[in-house]
Amino acid sequence: MSTIKTLKKISVKELFGLKRNDDGKAKMQELVKSGHKEIFVISGRVTGFASKATQYGESFALLGQFLARNQINGDVFKATKCYLPKDFTENVIGTFQNRSDESGAIEFTANVSVVEDSSSATGYTYIVEPVTTAESMAWEAKAMQSLLAIPAPEKPKAIKKAS
Repeated sequence: MSTIKTLKKISVKELFGLKRNDDGKAKMQELVKSGHKEIFVISGRVTGFASKATQYGESFALLGQFLARNQINGDVFKATKCYLPKDFTENVIGTFQNRSDESGAIEFTANVSVVEDSSSATGYTYIVEPVTTAESMAWEAKAMQSLLAIPAPEKPKAIKKAS
């Protein structure tokens, strides 16, 4: 097993060692062209979140405990703060805010990929896909069973046109 390295935060820049003066855009484009789509996998236990204003707009960090593995070189990292693509982060924050147990955390595991996107200024975009676990599958099966137990509404009868 790899040694777990502690980081201040987990982000694409941190996991790939991109510094402010590095050309991170070129490195990600190189990964896309080389066929590497999945760039890291992350598991997290979210206990809060924080926001800050940046030159690109509001940015959200997930707070808690996070473990990530770089899928290119196998390095493993841990941190108490995590930055993921906006859509995924906003979904996690929404789930966290709407949880039924106010003192509880929420957990997730997700694959993060980079794919070519000619409509993006960078030429690529990040895709975050939640990993389905046995626990989430059991919940989905139970939820589907509950939904199927509710009778479907009757279909409206077709209205005949007057001739």
